[in-house]
Amino acid sequence: MYKPFSNEYVIRETLRHMQQSVAISTQKTITRLPEFQDQPEKVAEVMSTLASLGRLNSMIEAIRENNSNILGDK
Repeated sequence: MYKPFSNEYVIRETLRHMQQSVAISTQKTITRLPEFQDQPEKVAEVMSTLASLGRLNSMIEAIRENNSNILGDK
C-alpha cells in the first residue's frame, strides 16, 4: 500500500492534533470547574489553566498563519 509523504502533511497534521489536544484539555478543565465552587484557590488555578490553554491555542494558530510556505497553505 502506497502511503504518500510530505513535510507539509506531517506538520499540518501535527498542528491539527495539537489543537485537538488543547480543545480536549479545555473542555475537560471546564467540566471540572463546578467541583471547586467552594475553593477559590482552585477556581483561580482552573481559570489560569484555561487562560494558558487559550494562549497555547493562539500560538498554534500563529504558527499556521506565519508558516503557510511550510504548510502548503495558499
